[in-house]
Amino acid sequence: MKTIREKYNISNFNSGHFFEELIDEPTFYDKKFFGGLAIYVHGKMVAHLSEHGGDKTWRGTKYKIDVWDVCLVPTHREHHKALLKLLKGSMIHPVIEKWLYIPTASKHFEATMFKLIELIQKQNSLIGIEPAIKKPKVKKTLIRANKK
Repeated sequence: MKTIREKYNISNFNSGHFFEELIDEPTFYDKKFFGGLAIYVHGKMVAHLSEHGGDKTWRGTKYKIDVWDVCLVPTHREHHKALLKLLKGSMIHPVIEKWLYIPTASKHFEATMFKLIELIQKQNSLIGIEPAIKKPKVKKTLIRANKK
């Protein structure tokens, strides 16, 4: 049985080979996120791989497409128009509407993935989001101790 780290390793994803050029980048890392694999470079999440083919339903809503057999492109809504032109066959994700996605079933998938990698390597400002910094939780026992 595979461990979580083994299962959520870039080499275990069909689309993982597109990111091989980025692995040697010192700022590269990946991690399990939202049932898939989040890819980070230069301090930003730049892609999310999800390979759940045939899954056209999410929280009771049916879609005409596989919603989780994709490469998601984390971005901001103001970048959608420009990215939709640059990444042929990409669309606004029907569930995570602030991100774009490149369906693996698209006839443009391979060429678009190469274009995405090129944009990531050039640190194009349209690609990626900075991860939210979580505030450390203050333990209630410490608060009580400080009140005495």
